[in-house]
Amino acid sequence: MIYKIFTIILPSIFFLGALSEYAFPQAKYEPPQGCYIGAFIVNDPVVQGSITQFETLAGKKHSSYFSYAAYGQPFPSVWVEDYASKGNIVQIAFEPNNGLNEVVDGPYIRDWAKAARRSGAMIFLRWACEMNGSWVAWYGNPDLYKEKFRLIFQIMKEEAPNVAMVWAPNDGPNDPLNPPNYIHSYYPGDAYVDWVGVDFYGVYFYENGAPERRLPSEKLKVVYDVYSARKPIIICEWAAAHYTTRVSPAVSCSTYCISQMDSLYRIAKDRFPRLKSINWFSMNSLTQNNCNFSLTENPAVLNNYKDVINVSHFLSTPFRNVPSIKTNLPQGDTVIRNTTQLQITAESSVPLDSMVLRLGELRIAVLTSPPYSFEINPALYSDGIYELKSTAFASSGFNNYEVNRIIIDNKNQYVSTVVDDIPGGDFTLQGAWNISTSQPDRYGPYYHFSIAGDGSNKAFWKFNLQTAGSYNVYAFWSAHPNRATNAPFIVPVPGGKDTIRVNQEQNGGKWNLLGRYNFAPGEVLIELNNQANEIVIADAVRVEWAFNLPVKVKEADQRTIEASDAVIFPNPVSRESEIVLSGFSREGIKLSLYDLRGSLLGIREITGVNASSNVKLFDGTFRENYDKMSSGFYVLRIISNEAKYAVKFLMLK
Repeated sequence: MIYKIFTIILPSIFFLGALSEYAFPQAKYEPPQGCYIGAFIVNDPVVQGSITQFETLAGKKHSSYFSYAAYGQPFPSVWVEDYASKGNIVQIAFEPNNGLNEVVDGPYIRDWAKAARRSGAMIFLRWACEMNGSWVAWYGNPDLYKEKFRLIFQIMKEEAPNVAMVWAPNDGPNDPLNPPNYIHSYYPGDAYVDWVGVDFYGVYFYENGAPERRLPSEKLKVVYDVYSARKPIIICEWAAAHYTTRVSPAVSCSTYCISQMDSLYRIAKDRFPRLKSINWFSMNSLTQNNCNFSLTENPAVLNNYKDVINVSHFLSTPFRNVPSIKTNLPQGDTVIRNTTQLQITAESSVPLDSMVLRLGELRIAVLTSPPYSFEINPALYSDGIYELKSTAFASSGFNNYEVNRIIIDNKNQYVSTVVDDIPGGDFTLQGAWNISTSQPDRYGPYYHFSIAGDGSNKAFWKFNLQTAGSYNVYAFWSAHPNRATNAPFIVPVPGGKDTIRVNQEQNGGKWNLLGRYNFAPGEVLIELNNQANEIVIADAVRVEWAFNLPVKVKEADQRTIEASDAVIFPNPVSRESEIVLSGFSREGIKLSLYDLRGSLLGIREITGVNASSNVKLFDGTFRENYDKMSSGFYVLRIISNEAKYAVKFLMLK
């Protein structure tokens, strides 16, 4: 289907309502027809967060649910994955409750975004909403707000393509003469917003007891009339009270609630064709704001809600125009020593154009039709630690990816050993230590802690290594403001010990690199003691083979051809070996020759190559390299304007 952008203009009249629902370019998850229905049910007094129970009472499956998350806290994976597993869009109100100055690009927000991508959920991220209201910590500085919104947008674009960014003010205040209270002074720009949202409520009485009878359509128009020609519109949260204690005596106002509901849901299709999502806040909040908004506690209100949503315009199934993607590899490390079959599954409401696979900086395959599978032959690659990035490109113009960490280990040298803080085996303690489970960002069932002291309280992790070589040493801890900022880990080195002091107030819940060390075969003992300024955490330590050639993950801007398109023959090589090329253009080709330590041995440029050509490997500037090279493995990197490839070869002398 072809989607066209058009307007219908007659003399002095613009008929927005006459436009087809296909009149706009689609945003992430924007349905071609209809409107999503969603709700907040976490604190509903009857269903208490149960989607199954809520949808049974409502008589219809809903397409989205929302809840709240605080900036600085881990990604809420438990409830996000629970909602997503039922096929729902998940809306997250992400709130910087300590203000905007704490919002910076760094490990926290990058890790949060990566966790959002790994969840596989269709996510609406309502970042720092209601910014025009003085009741939020991020109110009052429109320029700073726009800067931080754009930052979060860019991070999500890079790390979590499955996230749709939602900009959502409250419907009031909205004073053009007072920028901090003016909705549109906070708008970060079309390039940084996927959906435009709004929050509002029908409360029957204001807090001062004055009547409140404005229609939902009036509140919606403050954003709809300004942005709907450019963006889909979402009512992120709304509800109408059916009972209030804002006046005395308290008032049951079910008729008002039903009237408010009717004046929105029953006109949405015709009056607001670009309103694409409506979300009801179902909570009895009498103790918070003297209003009861719960759908489930009032039979008349619930029955009317069931009636107004029971039309085809209100959708139960999300439109996934951003593909989800999963591989058959685990989220942890995958060691590859033999040919391994990679299987990729993708879920999408629109056709996929391609599936692109990158191993480190090399594009190793472009798959254009299912089943999406590819053989990873480790013999074609240098030993090392790689990111395998599988990216699905959809016909909608959106893409999504999954990253797997794989280890190519042709020499069978790789080991990765974790010793957790479980006494009795390779972990031992000396002095006074206590066990705790209070913080969730720990490794295993618990962690040990010691108060600051003179260094006499010690923890030891023992590793037995079989092979001499370079190893990375990592430590895992639980972070908290009461932790030491100078906890001393001690690693043995030839002739002494290396002390690495770490800040355990930060970087909890992940592996932190202490350093790279050369170890001989035998026992290696890693130590932590309490000679620090606050509480010291002893959790898990990991030792991992580092390889001689570290692999940097980097995006390649050029297309890489299939492995069969670049072959060195014969291999093991001789002075007469040739590079068999096909698929390269006639334009210049650059050859770079490396040893397995990553040292550049030479560069050679060749021109005038036919579409299918053989080129002598040790010709031109590579002639003298042959005499200097000893037996062993080498890597040849081949780059043209349209392709990039690397091939490993063996020299025997």
